[in-house]
Amino acid sequence: MLMEAWRVTLFGLMVGSFFSFAWALRAHFVSSRMSVLMRFTAVFGAVSSGLQILALVEGANPGLARTSISASLYTVSLTTFWWAVTVTRARRLSVAFSDRGPDHLLQTGPYRFVRHPFYVAYSLFWIAGAVAVLRWYLIPCITVMFGAYFWAARMEESRFARSHLRELYASYRSQTGMFFPRLTRSRDRISQGCAMFVALIVVLNCSVRNIAQSRDSRSMTAGSSVSSDTDHVANETVLESEALTIRHLTINPGCTGYHYKHPGGSIILLREYAYQIAIPLSDEQLQSQLRVGDVIRIEPGDYVLENHDAKPLEFLSIEMKRSVLSVNPGEGPQPSIPAGIHLIRKVR
Repeated sequence: MLMEAWRVTLFGLMVGSFFSFAWALRAHFVSSRMSVLMRFTAVFGAVSSGLQILALVEGANPGLARTSISASLYTVSLTTFWWAVTVTRARRLSVAFSDRGPDHLLQTGPYRFVRHPFYVAYSLFWIAGAVAVLRWYLIPCITVMFGAYFWAARMEESRFARSHLRELYASYRSQTGMFFPRLTRSRDRISQGCAMFVALIVVLNCSVRNIAQSRDSRSMTAGSSVSSDTDHVANETVLESEALTIRHLTINPGCTGYHYKHPGGSIILLREYAYQIAIPLSDEQLQSQLRVGDVIRIEPGDYVLENHDAKPLEFLSIEMKRSVLSVNPGEGPQPSIPAGIHLIRKVR
């Protein structure tokens, strides 16, 4: 029984992946009528999956190395697939080979790394099966399926090029790989993660010193959005304590009116930007370059977040749960608020 554990593991992952993809075709993707190409791809994929399952059932033990690689690929495939499903659940995508034009552009979740995460998940499924069984008759099946995914992806990108989102998509395409993550983008994500980690350590250190004071003076509510724009804004709570709340906000290009109530604190930039900085109490404008990790002091108030740039505006929002913000003496002047964030009403 123990000798067949490899077969049970791979069979479960293979069947789980197949039924996940089949569910998405029926219940997740939007389709009023499937095209002939989509019907052919679905039928051919089902037949190829059956051959893959048959080869697994009758095949010999592939050994620990190949079993481990195959199981890992199935796991990554399923993870990528369900991550993409979660991100697209609010506004579901059209089924492959559809004639429907795009009405929005996703740049969150797995779309931050590749432009077609669903096709990546499907491709990993076929590669995992090939590694597990090594049957020659699966090669033409995999080749046809890869060709179908590439063709569908090119058709979708051509529709973006003819839509009102063409400039935004061109910028996104230049920064994000089609099926493989761009190395420069990966390095950027690593630097952002390091900046976020350092920022959390610094803020948590400050919050420990202020917890006693915050218990007696929590007269402000945590920051919250006044209006919602889920197409252009991602607002995630990273950490919440008795002294503060930390949110990770991503303001995608095209956002023009996201109202956000901030109880006071600071923001920490997670991307580099060249911004036009407004000098308080004057009409002066200063051109400045803000770097990853820059900390900007934010006064309590209602803000409008805008992003007219081609790149997303991404930052950590540190919101103090106290009416009076402590300022350490001897600190230098804080950077000005970026032009994409405007104070519209002072909180009294």
